[in-house]
Amino acid sequence: MWFALNALEYTGKPVLALMAEGNLQTQFAPSVATKKDPAKDEDPIQCAVNPDWLGNKNANGNSASLADMTDKAIDLLQANPKSRNGFFLQVEGASIDKQDHNANACGQIGETDDLDKAISAALKKVDLKDTLIIVTADHAHTSQIVNEPPAYALSTILVNKLGERMVVSYGTAPSADPDAADPTKGYGQGDMEHTGTQLRIAASGPGAQRVNGLTDQTDNFFTIANALDLAETTDQMKTLSDGADANLVVDEKGQRVEFSGFNGDASVTYTVTDPTNGDAVIATSGEATDPVSGVRVRTDQTMSIDLTGKLTEGKTYRVTITGRQSGKVVAKDFQAPAAAAGDDSQVVPGETVENPGDNTSAAGQQTGVAGVLDKTGSAIAAVVVLIAALVSTALALKTVKGRRH
Repeated sequence: MWFALNALEYTGKPVLALMAEGNLQTQFAPSVATKKDPAKDEDPIQCAVNPDWLGNKNANGNSASLADMTDKAIDLLQANPKSRNGFFLQVEGASIDKQDHNANACGQIGETDDLDKAISAALKKVDLKDTLIIVTADHAHTSQIVNEPPAYALSTILVNKLGERMVVSYGTAPSADPDAADPTKGYGQGDMEHTGTQLRIAASGPGAQRVNGLTDQTDNFFTIANALDLAETTDQMKTLSDGADANLVVDEKGQRVEFSGFNGDASVTYTVTDPTNGDAVIATSGEATDPVSGVRVRTDQTMSIDLTGKLTEGKTYRVTITGRQSGKVVAKDFQAPAAAAGDDSQVVPGETVENPGDNTSAAGQQTGVAGVLDKTGSAIAAVVVLIAALVSTALALKTVKGRRH
């Protein structure tokens, strides 16, 4: 893991993931929450570093903590020439939540510290003059720092680095759990629960004024979109599909209609018909069943409808593709040419059909590779780093104003 992380370099190809067989090891070795007992005060716990934590430096001085992963991720993204137009990075400290579910105080404290270090790593990589960093979480949890162990709940008594006593209490599951006393299993039978407590959200950098202590959860989308200079309103999003188009392609791989430009849509539907035969359907994405059904659009990519073996040479066919959200309709008539030989491909532009009528087909397949988000307004460079976790989440969003490419 250490070697794989440190050896990563930008090569123009995506990095899928660095995987472990299960949950990554926590920074601190696990602790066990137990019932109230006066004897606990006599033997408080001091959290100890887990020897298996990937953040420990190996013999070569390498480590793979959340901060290291954040640092490497930003390096790879900034090395990509496309980063001048912006990028979005999400880094999640997920084990804070998992250790709270297990009533593992040392585990969740260590993971929170790991997250804090990841935020610091992101701050060192970006300039707050053109970078928005947001720190938040997806929900609160059951643990609380209290004065004394409550009689009705499990708790852990800790000694912090200052030598002070600290009591962490867990109160959303029964105290009787046969696995709770076994650090290898943790508290799992009742499973400590999430709570509805309001969460802190903080931000620094351009657009931080949109985040002021509390914000509606859905407003985060608009904060991020605004910083990246992306379309925010419904009308703006619909215009992203204005340039949609389709062409018939014939090559050694077969015959297909390639289409792109539906960047304001989440999905499209299509039909290919034979107008000379009572509009007989040659290919369809199926019947629409809800407002978002259809072929899923991957923004800024070329998708295709396979027509191999379905077309007759010299015959005219009609393709109609409809954006499910924008309402944009691309309708064209194509004449099927002879199949091309060798490696040369043939693109048949086709003739646009006026007033193609209603097209309500849905659910199908698509091909192509993932692209980037289209945007409205001027071109900018942007970076987004989002570190999502139980207690804190960091999101860095870099927007380089004044650059025009």
